[in-house]
Amino acid sequence: MDLFALLRLPFRPEKERFPRTIPKKDVPEAVIKAFNTTYPNGSVKRYAKETENGKTFYEIESIDGTISRDLLFSPNGNIEEIEEKISSDSIPNAIRDSLAVKYRNASIISAEKITNGNKVAYSVVISVKSKKREIVFDADGSIK
Repeated sequence: MDLFALLRLPFRPEKERFPRTIPKKDVPEAVIKAFNTTYPNGSVKRYAKETENGKTFYEIESIDGTISRDLLFSPNGNIEEIEEKISSDSIPNAIRDSLAVKYRNASIISAEKITNGNKVAYSVVISVKSKKREIVFDADGSIK
């Protein structure tokens, strides 16, 4: 889970807020099957388990070719959220325009495309005067 996702979470006991690395044997078979079916060329970097709002999820951090991808699954294998690292060239123009207006002197450090159902958002980490800042945008360039 990225930093922004952690910041969105309401305060809960620490054991519930952070994904806990787990061995593959502790991941439900439905999650493993869904990952392998959806991303047959993907390689798993890490498995994790987390609880959010009382619900259990399984995270798979993966790499597929040159694409780093974090997937959040429900125990039955449904993909709940996808975070894909993207190049700065892949950031939509509406977001670039918004950055140019609000953060003229910023440098883009990294970006992720976050898909949750049919909703798409972008997390962009920028550097302004040597300070890092993460900003999340809707696909239309509005800051969330």
